[in-house]
Amino acid sequence: MKALLPALSFILMLGLAGQAGAHEVHVQVSPTQAALIQLSYADGQPFAFEAYELYPGAAELPAQVGRTDAQGRVVFLPGGTADWRLKAYAADGHGTDQRLEVALPEQPAAAPEAAPAQGLDRFSRLLLGLSLILGGFGLYQFFTCKKRKSSP
Repeated sequence: MKALLPALSFILMLGLAGQAGAHEVHVQVSPTQAALIQLSYADGQPFAFEAYELYPGAAELPAQVGRTDAQGRVVFLPGGTADWRLKAYAADGHGTDQRLEVALPEQPAAAPEAAPAQGLDRFSRLLLGLSLILGGFGLYQFFTCKKRKSSP
C-alpha cells in the first residue's frame, strides 16, 4: 500500500494538470487609432477615477463602461461610428451627459503586424510541467529506494 500512494498522487496531479489552462490570460497589444476624451472639473482639476458610460449612436446599451484615468481621460476605439454619447458621473453629483462627434480617419492606417507573444506556448508549458512532475517523482523514488536498500 505504501508503494501505491506515490503512484496515486502522481495520477491525481496528472489529472489536475489540465485545470491549469483555465487560469491563463492572453495579452496582445495592437497599435491602432483611438479617440481620447479629456474630462475636467470647472476649476481645471481632472475628473479622475470617475465612472463613465459610452454609447454608440442611439444605442440603449453602452459599448464601453469604466472609470477615467488619473488625468480624467477616456480612451476608446470608435470603429465606424462617428456619433457617440458620453455619460460621466461622480459620487458627489458632478457629471455630464452629452453627444460627441468623433472624426473618423479617411483611410485606416495599415496596422503593423502584432509581435508574437513572449514565452512558451500552452503545449510547451504543459510538457514542462509534466516533465517537472515526472522528474520530481523519479527523484523521490530514487532516494526512497536507495534508503530502503541501504537499511538493514
